[in-house]
Amino acid sequence: MDLEAMLNASLTPNPTMATNKTKASLTHVMRPSSAAINFIARPAMVKVGTPHTTFHVNEELLCSGSEFFKAALQKEWREGQMHVVELPEQSPETFNVYLNWLYQKQVFVGIEADEGPELSWPWSKQIQAYALGDLLMDIDFKDAIVDALMVLMHTKAQTPALYRLPSASNRKLLYKVTATGGKARKMLAHRIAEGPFGLINDNEDPAMLYDIIQKLAEKNRSRSIVAAARCDFHEHEDGEENCYRKKFAKPFIFDKYW
Repeated sequence: MDLEAMLNASLTPNPTMATNKTKASLTHVMRPSSAAINFIARPAMVKVGTPHTTFHVNEELLCSGSEFFKAALQKEWREGQMHVVELPEQSPETFNVYLNWLYQKQVFVGIEADEGPELSWPWSKQIQAYALGDLLMDIDFKDAIVDALMVLMHTKAQTPALYRLPSASNRKLLYKVTATGGKARKMLAHRIAEGPFGLINDNEDPAMLYDIIQKLAEKNRSRSIVAAARCDFHEHEDGEENCYRKKFAKPFIFDKYW
């Protein structure tokens, strides 16, 4: 069963919710020819990890989504003059996920067709990708990863009684690599707050427990899938035109729930 079928089996749209969400259409994938990436241009070298793995990437493409690369490759800096950027503390595997996003506007951190037990699902890969997006200051990539996390949390469990969440270690990892008040933290706290009692333990990150209490104290809070559909967990500027889903014609699987 594919991911959308699994989700549809576990979630029922609320007919009372508004359904006038604008869908992405062909006009949103067309751009002026002057806005095209110049693939004839000299590539930059990005050395990732220790010992490093070298990636050769079109420089314009790197700078198109990342404020970090846009700044680092300025001609007044050594990196810009040498066309070399070093990321010694990052994972080549995670950086490869980011490059696939740049080229294909898809996040390759999903479930494999032959994936085993749910405990082996790619929570840590998604969280590490989010942390890299934070370092590279690529909001579209971070927003896409948050959506990937939310989809995974709402995927139907093989065990009927299982309420899917990242493991305790991955919850701690998410809070370790994100800042206070961050949208990824709000997303996780929201999901936990709407679940049954007993989901968490006494050794959780205190900041996460605080966020959960804050969410529980809210009156008339919406379902997490509704909040996700309306970009509550995104960092882009206000307006759906600023969302990667709209910019890159990526309809979101939860759109029908609000």
